[in-house]
Amino acid sequence: MATTTLVLIGRTGNGKSSTANSILGRNAFKAKGGQQSVTELCQQGERKWKEGRTINVIDTPGLFDTKRDRRFVETEIVRCIDLARDGVHAFILVLSIQNRFTEEELNAFEKFQFLFGPKVLDYMTIVFTRGDELEADCLTLEDYLESSVKKLMGRCENRVVVFDNRTKSETKRECQVTKLLETVDKSIADNGGRPYSNELFEKAKELCRTTSQLFSIKGVDYAKTPECQEQVKLLNEMFARKIEESKIEMLTTTKGLQEQLKSMQAQKDTFYEEICSVKKELNEARKKYAKIKEMQDDACCSGCSIV
Repeated sequence: MATTTLVLIGRTGNGKSSTANSILGRNAFKAKGGQQSVTELCQQGERKWKEGRTINVIDTPGLFDTKRDRRFVETEIVRCIDLARDGVHAFILVLSIQNRFTEEELNAFEKFQFLFGPKVLDYMTIVFTRGDELEADCLTLEDYLESSVKKLMGRCENRVVVFDNRTKSETKRECQVTKLLETVDKSIADNGGRPYSNELFEKAKELCRTTSQLFSIKGVDYAKTPECQEQVKLLNEMFARKIEESKIEMLTTTKGLQEQLKSMQAQKDTFYEEICSVKKELNEARKKYAKIKEMQDDACCSGCSIV
């Protein structure tokens, strides 16, 4: 594999840029603690790895932040797709041991999955930052995890790596990156060696390819051009169509379930009538049995009298 592209996603303050720097082995991106985003636009960095392999890292702004304007998110998705020219081999969801996994964050994750399809989970690995805090408190990751996070891990086939981005140990940093790439490589192998893709992603990538090459020649950031805004508009229309298709699909599913429920209710009513009929017959049979037994007892008594 010549190039492996990793896209880091997650909420502001979880340590995406610091994790990207750890993977790249240098301070390529500006990073600091806190809830104020340092990364305002998608950034890209590369690193040569073992056996001539190139690691392409794309650091995204807080696409999971609920305060982000939708237009901004759409523009950055277009930029991210453009940077991932050879496709995305892994989405790295960065969570922090220090920060609680909120309901808003879960909702953002669900929207991300909705836009890119359920298949995106097959390419997702979770990185927990602030691993140094676990070591300081003599805790394991299992001690920290909430039930909602455990469910999320399960949906990602428990592909999890813990990062300590503060460590000064070069050996530890390299071990973390090695473990991450081993996890990513396994998911790539499980997906037939192919990078992530779906119909919407491919259409968006084609839109990016047709214009970004022209602007790269001129040295212009195409994300700021009217052409890119047109692409964002088209991408938004694709998202809207996907939402509408999903809405129709859900309505069809709901209608089918309602009809199924109605059928089951009718069967239940029929079944209830059959039960009542059987009970009635059983009562009649019991009465007949009681009467026959009574007649038998009377016959026995009569025989005794004759004797």
